[in-house]
Amino acid sequence: MRILHTYQKFKPWLSSLSDLVFPPLCPSCKNPLISDENWLCLACEMRLPIAPFLLNNANPIHTLFKGRLNLEFGTSFLLFSKEGIAQHLIHALKYKDNTKIGVELGRLFGIHLKGKVDLPEALIPVPLHPNKEKKRGYNQSTFIAQGIGEVLKIPVNTTLVQRIKENPSQTKLTRFARWENVREIFSCSTKVPYKYVWIIDDTLTTGSTLEACALALQNKSNVKIGVATLAFAD
Repeated sequence: MRILHTYQKFKPWLSSLSDLVFPPLCPSCKNPLISDENWLCLACEMRLPIAPFLLNNANPIHTLFKGRLNLEFGTSFLLFSKEGIAQHLIHALKYKDNTKIGVELGRLFGIHLKGKVDLPEALIPVPLHPNKEKKRGYNQSTFIAQGIGEVLKIPVNTTLVQRIKENPSQTKLTRFARWENVREIFSCSTKVPYKYVWIIDDTLTTGSTLEACALALQNKSNVKIGVATLAFAD
């Protein structure tokens, strides 16, 4: 107990010394963070490509899902571009174990939405297949949802929808092939206890995964659907 007490006493000092020798880096530009920068350098924070349609219902998300889903709400926080800030941040979130990025960007997303849109009863992160989640160690969409939910005071439900098929990667597939790839990969095993939910994901491209997740929910009840993604890839 004495050793633990001594460690706790000197922990802040040891952390500061560690940061001095090995300063944390900005996950976007890789430059060292200074004392007032929490997780992203100020330069990159100022250059975040916030979607101009964030609070506009007449946006590309509604256009993308027209005739496929009757969306109550749909938006994305950032614009995704090759080698852009959003791509660097999402890559670090998904493949570099930097889950803090998901929470922090989720919080910023929530701050931009707070008081400006009708809120759902729950946030549903798009689930990963258990094998993939075990391999990665986490579901990146859950951390995004946690950040949004923290600001907007909305609970996150990670058990309502399950991913029951381990489908191949979507990266190199055509739009139609992506839909075939995700058809019936989700299951909702119980009646949906909500009237309105948002589905949360990291990046919206063709929308096939979000559509499949939404249909799994609507197969159980007449729930209203919104989608909110961290980034939109045109």
